Amino acid sequence: MRRSFRIVVLGMCTLLLLACGSSSPRIEMDDVNVRNLCNIGVNGESEDRCDLAAPECPGSLFCWDPQDEQLVQGFCRECMDDNNCEAGEECDHGWCHATCSQHGDCGTNEMCVGGLCRHPYTTEFSFSNSGSGDLEIYKSQTTLKGESDACAYTEVVWSIGGDPVVLGTDESVMLRIYFLPPDVGMFRAVINIYSNDDALSPLPLLLCGESVEAKCMPSSEEDCAPCTAACTEENFTPILDSDPGCALNHGSAS
Repeated sequence: MRRSFRIVVLGMCTLLLLACGSSSPRIEMDDVNVRNLCNIGVNGESEDRCDLAAPECPGSLFCWDPQDEQLVQGFCRECMDDNNCEAGEECDHGWCHATCSQHGDCGTNEMCVGGLCRHPYTTEFSFSNSGSGDLEIYKSQTTLKGESDACAYTEVVWSIGGDPVVLGTDESVMLRIYFLPPDVGMFRAVINIYSNDDALSPLPLLLCGESVEAKCMPSSEEDCAPCTAACTEENFTPILDSDPGCALNHGSAS
């Protein structure tokens, strides 16, 4: 299953405070603190358009109607209901997905999302140490904040193993965050990174994602609708101290 998407990075700078002392660690990240995953197709398949009035799709695909009143075209998809899928699969938004209860039930590069195997979307943050002392990043103290929709971001992978991650001067580590929307909608989360940089601990990562029925719903010629209005720092204020009821699952790159 192929997913096509774009990651739009909002031009919002984070003011990083200098840690006091000549031998203090200092955590640095790129100059963006809001990551906006906009117009992410919930299916992620490459799909052809079809005319609902005279549906024509290649092979055995159906002209699938997402029931959008403004839509004059459908999408060529592989199922109308579970009967069109193989045993052990379910029809979801016109595509067949293997059922699952954990990530291990899914194929290569797939994860279990809402009981179905899907390919995830990702965004990454790079942290470096610009101080003169060793920087320690405490993975186990990293917290996820937000409402229940924040649980779309529970899977994180660090490029360096161990806890804490220890960075010498000018060394860096990458954090990959997986966006796993179970359905269409807006998903916001705050991930707080704790370190021994007393001037900036925790460091908040603001994440905003929108999962849609299909990329660029109104027509194949128009650009995707921007979702930047829902992805500003002000939108995160009400959820900074909320507990979404799920925990981060940490991994390390092999």
